[in-house]
Amino acid sequence: VHDTAVNYFVLFDQLEWQSGQDSDAFSWDTKGWIGQDHSRFWFRSEGDRVNGRTEQAQTHLLYGRAVARWW
Repeated sequence: VHDTAVNYFVLFDQLEWQSGQDSDAFSWDTKGWIGQDHSRFWFRSEGDRVNGRTEQAQTHLLYGRAVARWW
């Protein structure tokens, strides 16, 4: 049954935090989606922060829509 309910899925492959005398570090890698049966927003994000500064980060946002019943 195709419904109008909004569903979501979130998966954290990596979520780490480390605190030391000289530095703090945080890293993440997550992906997921939110939407209905026929259309969804997909996201993925990963990155690293050291001492409050972002070393590297990537974020991807996508939109998907069904074009036929079984696609």
